[in-house]
Amino acid sequence: MISIYPKFYDAFKCKGADCKNTCCQKWEIDIDADSVARYESMPGPLGDDVRAAMTVTDGVHHFKFNKDGKCPLLQDGLCRIVLDYGEDGLCDICHMHPRFFKYIGELELCGVGLSCEESCDLLMGIAFDEQVIGEDSDMNTYANHEMHRSQNQNLEFIIPGIEEIYHIEDIIAEIGIELPTEDFQFEPIPSAEDYSMLFDIMSGLEALSPKWSEQLHELTQNPEMAAVKTANYWEHCNQSMFNRLYQYILYRQLDQVTEHYPDSVVAYARDSTEFILICSAVFGEPLIQTALWSEQIEYDEDNVELLFNTYDEI
Repeated sequence: MISIYPKFYDAFKCKGADCKNTCCQKWEIDIDADSVARYESMPGPLGDDVRAAMTVTDGVHHFKFNKDGKCPLLQDGLCRIVLDYGEDGLCDICHMHPRFFKYIGELELCGVGLSCEESCDLLMGIAFDEQVIGEDSDMNTYANHEMHRSQNQNLEFIIPGIEEIYHIEDIIAEIGIELPTEDFQFEPIPSAEDYSMLFDIMSGLEALSPKWSEQLHELTQNPEMAAVKTANYWEHCNQSMFNRLYQYILYRQLDQVTEHYPDSVVAYARDSTEFILICSAVFGEPLIQTALWSEQIEYDEDNVELLFNTYDEI
C-alpha cells in the first residue's frame, strides 16, 4: 500500500479555542466501544459529566448536544477531555476528524476535510486573497498582486520516505485514468445559463443548514447577477487558490472512479469549485464558503452520491 498525502498534511493542528467554526457541533458524534468503556470508568467530576453527556440510539453511543447545538463537553472552545487527558482521551471520531483516508487499488489517499478552518488555511497556503485592484492602486501594488496570484498554482503531494513532489496528474496517471490536460486545472465559466443549471443541481440536494438554503435561494433567483459578480471577482481574486481547491476536491473523490465515470469525478470537482467561487463572489468570506460547502456536500454521503448519479446521467 502506497500512502499519498498533501504536502501540508503534517502541519495540521487543531486551532482549538481559536476556531470560529468548531467541529464539536451540528454533527452527531458517535462513540466507539473502546472509548465507551473508558468513559464508563473515567473518575471524578469530568467522568460524571461525560457519562451524563452520553446517550444511546439504535445501539450506538453518541454525545447529546446542548440547547445551543454544541457538545456539552465544549468549554471556551476546547474539549474538557482534551484539557484533562490530551488527544488520546478522545473517542475515535473526535481524534481522527477532519482526517480522511480513501482507497483505490494499491493507493491510500490521505488528507483533511475542508469543513475545518485549519484545513482550508493549509490548503490555500495562505488565506484567500480578497484584494482587488482599485483605482488608487499603484504599479507596485498591481505587480505584487499579479505575482501573488501566480504563486503555488498547483497542489503538491508527497509519499513518505520519497523526496519527489507529486501533482494531481501524477496520481491520476498512477491510478490508470486518462484525462485531458485541461481537466487538471480550474477555469470558471461565468454564464447565467450554466449557473442556472448548476443551481438547479444544488437545489436537488438535502439542505443541512439555513445559511446554505438562504444563499442558494438568492442565487437561484438571479443567476445573471451571480455570473456578472463572479466574472469580476475572478479577474481580481487569487486564482491559484481556487485551482488548488479544485485539485484537492478532485483528489478526495478519485476513488469514485470504481463506481462512476471519470468525467463525473471531474464534473463534481468543477461544479463544487465553481459553486464555492460564486458564493465567494456574491457573499464574501471564501474560507467560510468552502467550509459551508464541505459540511453540506463533502461530509454528506447521500449528497455526494446524488451528485455523482446526476453527472453519470448527463
